[in-house]
Amino acid sequence: MSYICNSINTVEDFRQCFEDYGRRNQFSYNALEALFDYYTEIAEGCGEPFQMDVIGICCDWCEYDTMQEAAEAYDIDEDIDRDDDEAILEWFHDNQHAIAVDGGGVLVAG
Repeated sequence: MSYICNSINTVEDFRQCFEDYGRRNQFSYNALEALFDYYTEIAEGCGEPFQMDVIGICCDWCEYDTMQEAAEAYDIDEDIDRDDDEAILEWFHDNQHAIAVDGGGVLVAG
């Protein structure tokens, strides 16, 4: 089986893939950078290239503008101070797969 594979070496290339698939507005600018860094680390860690799947990424992740918005969406434990971004992110790391986004948002794997 043969296939065509494009190299994605920069966050700009990564963002362009979302543009090409009509998913430019799926994630914020900063969230796409966080996802690029996340998948780059995975690829480097396992020594295998990451196979880009824009639609799969869109299905796997949900972005929230604030930690409080994410906490409300997941109805996190009452014991967590919902005004404490670090406590909320720690809860997500313990209970979900999450990535902090520059600017205060968070990506949560669904």
